[in-house]
Amino acid sequence: MPNKIKSLSTEVVNKIAAGEIVSRPASVVKELMENSLDAGATQILVEIKGGGKGLIRVTDNGEGISRQDLPLVFHRYATSKITRAEDLEKITSLGFRGEAVPSIAAVSKIKLFTKTKGSLAGNQIISVGGKEEAIKEAGCPEGTQIDVEELFFNTPARRKFLKSNTTEIDHISKIVESMALSFYEVAFKLISEGKELINVPRVKNPADRLVALYGNQFFSRLKSLSFSNNFLSVRGFISPPSSTFSNRNRQLIFVNNRFIGSRLLSHAIYSAYLNIIPPKRYPAIFLFIRIEPSLIDVNVHPAKSEIRFINEQAIHSLLAEEIKKSLQRGEFSANVKYQPLPNQFNQRERGIKECIADYMTKPNKTFRSSVDRKNFFANINKQNLSKQDLSQPKKFVYSNSKEEKEGLLIDIQIQPLAQMSNKYILAQKGRNLLVIDQHAASERIVYEQFKEEISKEAVSIQGLLIPFTIELSPSQSVVVKKNVTYLNKIGFQIEEFGANDFKVKGIPALLGDKNNKQIIQDVLDRLLELGTVKKEIELTDEITDRIIRTACHTAIRAKDSLGSREIEKLVEDLKRTKNPFTCPHGRPIIIEITEEELDRKFKRI
Repeated sequence: MPNKIKSLSTEVVNKIAAGEIVSRPASVVKELMENSLDAGATQILVEIKGGGKGLIRVTDNGEGISRQDLPLVFHRYATSKITRAEDLEKITSLGFRGEAVPSIAAVSKIKLFTKTKGSLAGNQIISVGGKEEAIKEAGCPEGTQIDVEELFFNTPARRKFLKSNTTEIDHISKIVESMALSFYEVAFKLISEGKELINVPRVKNPADRLVALYGNQFFSRLKSLSFSNNFLSVRGFISPPSSTFSNRNRQLIFVNNRFIGSRLLSHAIYSAYLNIIPPKRYPAIFLFIRIEPSLIDVNVHPAKSEIRFINEQAIHSLLAEEIKKSLQRGEFSANVKYQPLPNQFNQRERGIKECIADYMTKPNKTFRSSVDRKNFFANINKQNLSKQDLSQPKKFVYSNSKEEKEGLLIDIQIQPLAQMSNKYILAQKGRNLLVIDQHAASERIVYEQFKEEISKEAVSIQGLLIPFTIELSPSQSVVVKKNVTYLNKIGFQIEEFGANDFKVKGIPALLGDKNNKQIIQDVLDRLLELGTVKKEIELTDEITDRIIRTACHTAIRAKDSLGSREIEKLVEDLKRTKNPFTCPHGRPIIIEITEEELDRKFKRI
C-alpha cells in the first residue's frame, strides 16, 4: 500500500510560503522596502507598472549584497539578521526570517542588480519562478535594485483575484506612506507608469513628514502626545473630537519603527474616544512607540504585520488613559513640537540579576537564553510591577503652551448670560461668546456622575416593586454568573433564579422608568460580547455607554425653560466634568465665537 503522507517538493513549499507572505503587489513592495531599510538605505525609489502586476522595481542606496552572498538570496531561511533561536526574542530589524525574497521569487520573474560600497563592479542574478540563473558581473550604482515582473505569472488562479490597477496602486501608496512616516530620515519616491505619486525628502522629525504627506492644514489640527515610563516611550499626534473621519485610514501605529496592525492598541484608541465622538467616526492617530524588543513578539504573523506585547493589558490601559488625559485638556493648538525618540535600545548582553536591577530604571534588557527570560519575568510578576510601573507613566509631557496656561475648563471664568429658545445657554468667556447646548451639557453631566458613582461603588439603586426574570442559554449564564458581583456594583441587583434564569430586583436610579427588561437585556448582551477578557474599568466604559444611551431622558431636555440659578448650576457642573466639549454621543456641547468673529460680522474690521 503506497504511503499517503509525502514530503512536498521545494517548488510547492515555496508557493505555499508565497501565499502566506505575498497576497498582492503591495506585499512585495513592503518586503523589498524593509530589506532596503535594513540595509541602511537613505534613499528608496519604488517604480510600478500595471498596478504592480507588470513591474515592481525597488532601488536603494543601501550597503548592497556581496557576490559570495548572492547564491543564498533566493534560498528559504537564509538571512543575515539572526543566527540563534534566542535572537527571535529581541528582533531589531524589519526582516529576519529569510522568507520574503524566496517567496516573491517563487511566483514572479526577478532581476536583481547589486553593488557593495567600494566595489569596482556590481553583480546580477536572475530568477524565474524560483529557478535562478548564474551570477553575472554587471554595471550598476552602489546599493540594490530588484525588478519583480509578472507577479503570479505561474499561479493564474491567484492572479485573477487581484483588484484593479487603481486599487492595487492605492494599497502600494499606503505602504510607501507608512514607511515614509516611520523612517522620516529616509527619502522616498513612488512612481507609477512614469507619474510621480509620492516624493518626500529626508527630514528631521515625523512632524515635518506628516506635513509633507498630509498637508499643513491637516497637521495644524493635531495635538502632540508624549509620555514614557521605565518600559516604553510614546510620542505622536492625535486629532480633536471635532476632527473625525469615516474610516481608520488615518490611524497609523509604529512600534520600534515597524508599522503594525494591533487590535489591542486600536481598542485602546477606541476606548479613549468612547462617548466623545459620534458612532462610526474615527480620529486621526499617529503613534510612534519605542519598547525594549524582548517585551514584544514580532514573529506571530507570516507577513510581520502584527505584534504581541508581553503585558498587553497594562499597555492597553496606559495608552487609553494617556490619550484620555490629553483629550480632557480642551481645545487643541497648532503649536505642536515633536520630541524625537531614541534611535535604538542598548543591546548589551547581561546576567539575569543585573537585568532585573537595570530593568527598573532603563529599557535596555537582553537575555542570554530563553530560560533567563522566563526567570526574569517570573521575578517581575512576584514584584507586581505590572501595577506599580506599567500603569503609571514616569513622566507626562505636553508641548501645547496654550493648554498649559488654561488647563481644564474648571479653571476658566465663564459668566452665564441667558437662555435662548429654551435650548441654548449663552455665556461669556473672557472676550468671547459661548453657545452651550443645554441638553448635550446635561447628558455629559449625568454620564460622568454615573461613572463617578461606579468608581466609588456608590451607585444609586432603584428597587423594583415587581422584580422580573430573564432566561439565558447555558453558555450565556456562565458569563453572567462570573460577573454577578460586577453587575451589582454598577447598580443592577441580580441573582440566580434557577439553572439558567436570573431575577432582577433593582436597577440604577439613573434609568428611571424606562423599559427595564430591555435595558438589562442590552447590558447583558454587551457583557456577553465582551466576555471576561476585559478589565472592569474597560467593561465599565463600554457598558456605561450602553446604559447612558438609553437613559438620556433624565437629562435636561431642549425646550426646558431654566431659571438663572439652574443655568448657573448647569454651567458650573459642566465645568467640573472631565470632558465638557462633547456629549456621550459625540455631539459638540460648546461653540465658541470670538470677539474678532463678531467684529467681522458687524463690519468693524
